[in-house]
Amino acid sequence: SVPGKTQQINFFNIEDKFLLADPPGYGFAKVPIEIKNQWSKSLDSYLRTRESLKLLLILLDSRHKPSKDDIELILWAKKYNKPFVLVLTKFDKLRAKERKPQKEKILSILRDFTGIENLTALTYSTKNFQMRQVLINAINHFLDSIKDISA
Repeated sequence: SVPGKTQQINFFNIEDKFLLADPPGYGFAKVPIEIKNQWSKSLDSYLRTRESLKLLLILLDSRHKPSKDDIELILWAKKYNKPFVLVLTKFDKLRAKERKPQKEKILSILRDFTGIENLTALTYSTKNFQMRQVLINAINHFLDSIKDISA
């Protein structure tokens, strides 16, 4: 609930199907720059060397324009050919008429800065069970697709 509260990678077992790794955030964390730099180095190392890593969920606050850090993470994923899903969080905090334009604005900015034309994003709200289920279905679909390839 507080930006910067996560100080290490936390792991969550999801229905014995996969582990979700939650690393320290970077965006709005109110921590000294030295700590942010340390997180960046640790995250880079973890993401590059973790062979079991199958998918990145890149969480972006839907109320704000993408940050430099958001863009750098997407470019990093592109450079290292890491599959990712963009998830626009806190979507419920936008007024209904703001939602679609804000999503398109965010995607337009990201497309411009990353050069990835086919970027899409899922929207998410902790208060909306349907959005939660869409995200779970997307993760499961991705995991099923890579099982088919390796079989």
